[in-house]
Amino acid sequence: FEFIKLLTWCQEQTRGYRGVDVSDLATSWKSGLALCALIHRYRPDLIDFDSLDESSVEENTRLGFDVAEQEFGISPLMTVEEMSSVGEPDSLSDQPPTNMLYEP
Repeated sequence: FEFIKLLTWCQEQTRGYRGVDVSDLATSWKSGLALCALIHRYRPDLIDFDSLDESSVEENTRLGFDVAEQEFGISPLMTVEEMSSVGEPDSLSDQPPTNMLYEP
């Protein structure tokens, strides 16, 4: 049940962002755009979302991870390289950033 609430919240917060379609808590986060959009939603001063390139997956992911860690103290459980190399990221690895930003 909490999973569904978190997924719904993430969908609501990222709705309307170019290139972002959150359909799950795993593959939807692989491009880095969803995390950047979530951060931008609350702190647009930290990420210039309109300047992000959808094809720059590693750069987007690194930016999202770096900002989450530096500004919010949220350390990623997976490296950018691991995120890029796996077929389907483990949804549990991506939940801490979303959980920390989640406001039920």
